[in-house]
Amino acid sequence: YPMTRDGYIHYRQQAKTESETIIIEDLPEIISARDIKLPSNIRSLHAHLLQSGAIVPLDNVDSSYMSTFSREVLQMIQDGNDEWREHVPPAAAALIAERKIFCCGERKKRRSKAETEQPGAQA
Repeated sequence: YPMTRDGYIHYRQQAKTESETIIIEDLPEIISARDIKLPSNIRSLHAHLLQSGAIVPLDNVDSSYMSTFSREVLQMIQDGNDEWREHVPPAAAALIAERKIFCCGERKKRRSKAETEQPGAQA
């Protein structure tokens, strides 16, 4: 967090959360750690983590990255799709590439089902 209302809706659809129904109209345009809607069974824990400083809301963020979803970026990196660089800050992209985080730059040869079924087949 923070994330846009549309991003939050997308996340909930992707995560297939079955928790309490969230009324979309009640959500602010930008959702932060302060005003995220959580299931009732973890609200007290979240409030405690905020008060203790274990969760620190981010206030000064570049909103152009708010439509980015980590799962999608990770998949692009692992697929060898260089478009992932457009979805993260330049400094983060440089570190990911330099340190080969998430197997960045290491294109995996995908074996076909026929290759894996042959005795002695090697990648």
